[in-house]
Amino acid sequence: MPYDRVLQNVLPYFAWVYCGKDNIPNYKDKRQYGEYIGLVREIIEQSQKLYGEEGNLTLKEFDRLLWYKYKGLLGEDLIGEESTKLYK
Repeated sequence: MPYDRVLQNVLPYFAWVYCGKDNIPNYKDKRQYGEYIGLVREIIEQSQKLYGEEGNLTLKEFDRLLWYKYKGLLGEDLIGEESTKLYK
C-alpha cells in the first residue's frame, strides 16, 4: 500500500476520528512502513466496530477509497488549517 500525498494529507484525520490519535508521524521513511500499515489496520478495525460488515475493508480497498475520494484536495480543504498539528 503506497504512502502518497493523498494519504499523507488525510491519514492524520482518520487516525484522529477512528483511533483518537492526534499526533502521528509522517511516514515518508520507508523503514516506518510496518508502523504505517499497523495504523491503517487499526483504523480499519475501529471502522468495523462502528459500521459492522460495511467497514470491513482490505488495505487495498482502504487506499482506493481514500485516494479516489480525496485526490486533488489538500489536507487543509478536508479538515481545516489546523491539520498540520496532527503531525509530529
